[in-house]
Amino acid sequence: MPLAERIATWYRERPDATALRIGAQRLDYRAVAERAAAVAAGLRAVPAVPHPPGWGIREHGRLLAVDVGNHPAFAELLVGGTAGDGACAVLDPAWPPERAAEVVRRLRPDLLVTDGSRPAV
Repeated sequence: MPLAERIATWYRERPDATALRIGAQRLDYRAVAERAAAVAAGLRAVPAVPHPPGWGIREHGRLLAVDVGNHPAFAELLVGGTAGDGACAVLDPAWPPERAAEVVRRLRPDLLVTDGSRPAV
């Protein structure tokens, strides 16, 4: 079962249960599911970029590239990015800026989300 479907199931069954805890911050399944749905809707609103065959991205799917490290928003970005026909590429925060920029250039994501911790890629 894809991650987005699993989160949606847990949201229906136990919306107030803790889904994620980062330090003192706690997110329940309701918050993760609702934020992920907003990410998925935003990603679908972006015009699709053609992706090479064999990448596992459906014809009308979108690719979200995520460069946020261990940011609390990572969970909702990953879940929302992989919902439906979406795919998500996670950039390694340990990569030097040049490598991250090269990966983004090759991937040509439909949308890139970054925490701004490294120079623009």
